[in-house]
Amino acid sequence: MEAEAVAVDVMEGNDVALRVIPAESERVTLLRQMSDVRMKVRAFRREALALTVTTDDEYTRGMTLSRDIRASLAEWEGLRKRMKAPVDELSRQVQDVFKPMASDGEVAVDHVNKECGGYAAAKQKAARELQEKLDREAKKKQDDLNRKAEVADKLGLPVKAEELRDRAASVPPAPVVQAEAPRVSGMVMVEEFYCSIDQPDAVPREYCIPDETQIKRIVKASKGKVVIPGVRVWSAKVPRRVGGARSGSGVME
Repeated sequence: MEAEAVAVDVMEGNDVALRVIPAESERVTLLRQMSDVRMKVRAFRREALALTVTTDDEYTRGMTLSRDIRASLAEWEGLRKRMKAPVDELSRQVQDVFKPMASDGEVAVDHVNKECGGYAAAKQKAARELQEKLDREAKKKQDDLNRKAEVADKLGLPVKAEELRDRAASVPPAPVVQAEAPRVSGMVMVEEFYCSIDQPDAVPREYCIPDETQIKRIVKASKGKVVIPGVRVWSAKVPRRVGGARSGSGVME
């Protein structure tokens, strides 16, 4: 059975072929190679875990095992990448189909949100300013009546002064100005908070994460000679293939 191709109809009449996992013949070959490598690694593992190095011969065997296991792991990693390549390509093509529309939608939403948020903020500002104006006017009216009452007291007109004070106390408070934007079913305007790092050197230590990759790079490059506060450095003898090239760590992506 050959690899299948799926034609997906997308916007504006464009077509994209999405390939599925390797053809059966290639898949069978990969699975056979995987089985062979798995058996080698398991055999190496049993021998390695049983090894105790106390003689030159055992040391030689240990170094050889280290070399052969790394070579097998590099082979295993190569097989993984070959098996995963069509999946990665499929994922990339799916992303190519869906990402542009999602991006366009996000751009549209961001614009609408900024416009609506700006409108709501402007209404609140206008309402706040009007409220402050009405409050000032109400207070001014009270203050004017109280000043007139003081003048009346000085002129010896206690009845008039009392009347003016009563009128000042009776001045109604300014009406509350409403600033709500129209209600929309299923939607509400909320206040979101954002941030950007403008002065990295001023950020407190508890919000900073050490760059372990960079630290390891410096330690290896300096052979441990560079002292980094808070970092413990040590060394250990490790078998390595001649030429300095590592066969592969066997770490999956």
